[in-house]
Amino acid sequence: MFKNIYQKVLIIILLSASSYACAEKDKKTCYSNNVLHQADCIKHNNINLQSKLNLKNNKNQQDYNKWMKDLKNKCEGTISFSSGEGIGLIKEQCYSDGYKERIKYLDNKVKQKDKNSDDLEITYLPYNSQDHLKCLESNSKDSCQSVNLISSNKLTHAYSFINSQYGRGVVLPESSDGKLIVISPFSDEGETFLNINIVDKFGVVTEKNLSGKTKFIIDKNYNLIYVKNGKTIKEKL
Repeated sequence: MFKNIYQKVLIIILLSASSYACAEKDKKTCYSNNVLHQADCIKHNNINLQSKLNLKNNKNQQDYNKWMKDLKNKCEGTISFSSGEGIGLIKEQCYSDGYKERIKYLDNKVKQKDKNSDDLEITYLPYNSQDHLKCLESNSKDSCQSVNLISSNKLTHAYSFINSQYGRGVVLPESSDGKLIVISPFSDEGETFLNINIVDKFGVVTEKNLSGKTKFIIDKNYNLIYVKNGKTIKEKL
């Protein structure tokens, strides 16, 4: 009796060690004869792929909601046509393929940046002032995922209202009512400010300056949102 128990325990230990070894080996490939193990491995890798997408500012892309809805319908829909242990594997592989395609799409999009009618690269909404300042400070690819900096020379060449002493700024997409918005940094008595220029469809320019210490965003509806004296301010640009 004890011999049989010992043999069973030994088998369990060997199987556990084997599974661990396979897991280490399958971190990249996830190939396995065990369907459940393969599904779990791909599911784990999918978490890493989601993290990569977050770093590429995926959730702030204009088509994010539609892309996520389409992918979910596609992958969750596969369950209706499948049965047995392979259901989870098919679903996770579907998500994996979708995430990888999305990463490739975003990488190509970065290489082929969208430009406005003045041939300047645009920064997509929502705009975050801290992302802009962080990108200026570090000038690294990881810190500049959500902003496309444009040199002061290019901005002043395209727009006469931009001060040549300003630093590298960003141009937002033209609004539905024809507004152009350019945001540029400048220094005054040792403090950093962000200058927001708004040009309406008639060419009338208005501007607003906010301290770099004032964290603000411009959402997808072109609302300027920040906190002042403990109160949240929301202004339509």
